[in-house]
Amino acid sequence: MKQTILILLILTSSLFAEKKVPNAKPEIKPIVDLLTAVKTQNVKLLESVFSKRMVERLSVKPGWKSSLKEYTKVFKKEFGDYSLKDFIFEFQGTDRDKGRINVIYKNKSLAKLSIIKEGELWKMNER
Repeated sequence: MKQTILILLILTSSLFAEKKVPNAKPEIKPIVDLLTAVKTQNVKLLESVFSKRMVERLSVKPGWKSSLKEYTKVFKKEFGDYSLKDFIFEFQGTDRDKGRINVIYKNKSLAKLSIIKEGELWKMNER
């Protein structure tokens, strides 16, 4: 059974701190953490976003500092000085342990990012 959960986050920029986002569904946490890690330039938080498979790949090449730099460059170009309130996240999945997050920025659909559940946590399973 295909599930679609639409989650609209109305947040202030102060939520970019490493605090938990209130009422955020666990499925979107890796994407929220990715946006937060780039905004706050937090390498450790960036590393926590990814699945074990991706951590193995990114730890070697290009490395976490380089990955953060790349994400920062792309996000700055695409979003400017963004805030989480500018985003809508849709979870689409057929299983309990994998799915995709459709990321919508200011009413424009950007990407569907692959996520998987590892243990109790959802992780991004692509770069």
